[in-house]
Amino acid sequence: MRNDFLTMLANPIPAAALVMCAGVAAIACAPSASPQDDLAKALERIKDSAADIKDLRADFRQVRHTPLLRKPLESSGTISMNADLLLWETEASQPSTMAISEGEVRILYPEDKLLEIYEMKEEMGPVATSPLVRFEELETSFTFELIDESQADQDELETQPSAQESDQEEVELISLRLTPRSEPLSMHLESITLHIAKQDGLVRSAVILNPDGERTEIVFENITLNEGGELIDITRNPPEGTTISRPGRRDDDAAMERTR
Repeated sequence: MRNDFLTMLANPIPAAALVMCAGVAAIACAPSASPQDDLAKALERIKDSAADIKDLRADFRQVRHTPLLRKPLESSGTISMNADLLLWETEASQPSTMAISEGEVRILYPEDKLLEIYEMKEEMGPVATSPLVRFEELETSFTFELIDESQADQDELETQPSAQESDQEEVELISLRLTPRSEPLSMHLESITLHIAKQDGLVRSAVILNPDGERTEIVFENITLNEGGELIDITRNPPEGTTISRPGRRDDDAAMERTR
């Protein structure tokens, strides 16, 4: 399965958005005078703590429900990031590596010997270039809303954590819904809901709803922070014989090439 969910940020693919990649900074939701105050305090706490995360690794599981298919599409793998690079390495069901850096999204499908390169959509740039949810950079594109239990029916996660995660201490979550402001973005994306652990501020899961009825869920597990180590971007040096495609480019010569 090609990871269309992860490539909405690339022009011109109209899938869902990548805004919950892994970790956000700590959130504390002490009682306050109004929901607006709660939201302001939560966002301020994120801004204050985001700088503490230098690198991040996690396992992910993605389940995509679409009206066109009876069974959901499932994939799993790992996500790694540092200040310069974000890597999604899908192991099942279709192996692939997606790298996001320097204004590009590069997706390598080793079994197909295919590398696709997309220019990042400008309005999704702040979202896609960092797995930290920097809400101050998203305010022009999204509205934010803290969700209580009475509002959360459509945002409940059907994909459950693994047994290993379930055996650990129960995590108390808060939910934050992002809704597109602009019509072009809302044509492809209805809402994104992040389920965030109160104790460490990490996004543990997300639910993405599209206007066409498609629903994508992602669960992040086994998250580790600030362990250092080099990230190797294999999309920068694809295997010999790999076809390089640049969808959306009008220059036919530049749109397709093959490595020597």
